[in-house]
Formats: sequence, C-alpha cells, structure tokens
Amino acid sequence: MASLRHLTSFLAAALLAVVVSISHAGTGLFMNESIQLPTMRTHCIGRYLVDLPEEYAMTPGSELTLYYGLGKDFERVLAQAPRQRGEQPELDKLVRKASGDFQSQHHFKTPTKNRLALVKELDKNSVLVQAYDDSRSLEYYRFHLYAQRGEAIVRLEGFNYPDTRRTPEYVQSQLFRVAQNTRYSASPEHVGQGTCFGTAVIDAKQDGEVFSLTFKSQKHPDVIVSIDMNSLTESGDGGLLRRVDSKAGLLRMLDFSSSTLRRGKLLIAGRAGEELLDTGKERGKVQRYFVAETLVTEPSNMNRPVIAINMSVGGLQDKKNGAYLDPSLSEKETLAWWDAIISSIRMR
Repeated sequence: MASLRHLTSFLAAALLAVVVSISHAGTGLFMNESIQLPTMRTHCIGRYLVDLPEEYAMTPGSELTLYYGLGKDFERVLAQAPRQRGEQPELDKLVRKASGDFQSQHHFKTPTKNRLALVKELDKNSVLVQAYDDSRSLEYYRFHLYAQRGEAIVRLEGFNYPDTRRTPEYVQSQLFRVAQNTRYSASPEHVGQGTCFGTAVIDAKQDGEVFSLTFKSQKHPDVIVSIDMNSLTESGDGGLLRRVDSKAGLLRMLDFSSSTLRRGKLLIAGRAGEELLDTGKERGKVQRYFVAETLVTEPSNMNRPVIAINMSVGGLQDKKNGAYLDPSLSEKETLAWWDAIISSIRMR
C-alpha cells in the first residue's frame, strides 16, 4: 500500500513507505494526563466507520479502485470524488476543465492536433469525456465519466485495449453501469448496502476494492491522516514491525536517528494489528509519524480488508510561503488524537 506517500521530506517516513507499502501492549510512552479532544465527526470508509476531528475532509485526490474478476483477466475502474457536499464545483465546470486539459495536450495524428476525442452527455447527471491516451496512437482511449448523485460527484476512469473485449463501447457501458449503481448518502451511519467513498456509495457488483484515502484540515495543515484498505491481499509477510525491523540496517547506514514513542500490538476494528509511533527532526522541525496496520491472518475480502492508517504531524512545507511547518499539536495531543482515531474504527 502507499500508506506513507505524504511525508516525503521525512526520511523515516520515506523508508517506512517501502516496508508498509500494502488493549495497547507495546512499550514506550503512554498517556498519563487528560487531553481535551476536539469534536469528532464520523466518516464512512468502505465498509467501515472512523471518527476524525470535525474539520477534516477527504481530499479530491483520494482514490478507490474497483476490481472486476480476481484472476489474470481482471478489470479495473478508478474512482475519485471531486465533490462530496455542497454545490461546488459544478458538474459542467468539472467537465469543461477535463475537456480543456485534453484539448491543451498535443496529438500527432488527430485532425484537431489535440487529445480530446469527444464529450457526450449520457443523461442529465452523467457526462463522458473520451480522450486519446497516447499522443501518437488512435487506438488507445482514456474515459472519464462524471456522475452527479445528490451533493456528490464522482469521476470514474477506464481505458480500452485494442484486440480485446474492452472496446470503447464496452468501457463506456461499464463506467455507466457503475455510475448507475452509485448513490449519495449524507449520513455515514445509514448508508445501506455497498461501499462508501466519501458521501458516494457504490454497489456495482465489484469483486475487489483498494482504497487510498487522505484527510486534511485547514485548521491543522501539518496534520495529515491517511487510510489505505486492500481487499485483495491473500497472505501476510509477518506484519508491520517485522518489515520495519528488517530495514534497521539501512537506517543505520544513512545515520538517521529518531525516537520511538510507542510500538507494539493493538486492535483495529476488533482485529489484531501493530503500531509504530516515531518522532524525529528534519530541517530543524519536529516531525511525528504514526502508523498502524492490521495483521493478515486469513485472505482478505471486502468486509475484511487489510487496513493501514498513518498520521503525520509537522515538517510539511507551506505551499504559500515555502516555510516548513512546526507541529500544531503537542506530543501528548498527537498521542491522544491517534488513540481516539484508532479506537473509533469499526465496521458499520
């Protein structure tokens, strides 16, 4: 998993990205003082619920990949959620931007000399944008289907492959079928059948699901929560801590030093898991990186995926002025947030 993709400047996080890519009983620091937690809001993630500080929202770049067929001939549909609530951005604005982006990209063989192939309204709430996927080929297409469902808008992406059944007509039909089986749910606790992706609920007879979700806040721009879930994992590799320990030599070679606040076993949604909570410094700024992951004790499925969650605090670069951010949470606050988030994960 790409669980640790957000803290690229933090060397320990970059190394953990390699090893994690998929009742506390550990040793180290534990909370002894009461910390006032922020008001929490429930989010629906796949077939689970999690509570996060109320100002946190899933980013538009979060992804859900739907799998059809679990053998060598599997197919994928990639979903993003450019809108979860409210009226902005509008559907037609998203379509115009997507088509404009493709029109700005050169193609060597089309009469228009750009990659946009067509824009087609499938119904009043669903619009297909079709573009050439390769700047030198007229056979490979990329499809973006924008579907508005209540306050939510999802973008579904697919590709055709020449000399296979995945003709342009097949891919368009597949994306439209997924869109038709997508609905809006304002209440995370009462979504019914299907899998949650933001405020969208998809129940399109998928065989597998892989989530890569990021949650951010304007109030705490340095605190990022990421959750990855994978229903396709069949067997484990010994778990998070074994993978981390196997990289200890590499850390020593790079002369990287950090301190571990806590490591050991824990429960995630009632399932056995492990956590590693580290702190260090980069560019003079304190950075904390907390990660936890369920252990793989049996083949995963959509109701029992591998769950990996991480929280990074401090050290990120401010996009406005380029300055690196100090942690907006103290160490004790970070631990309190982490424990509250982890303990809130549950099946819905």
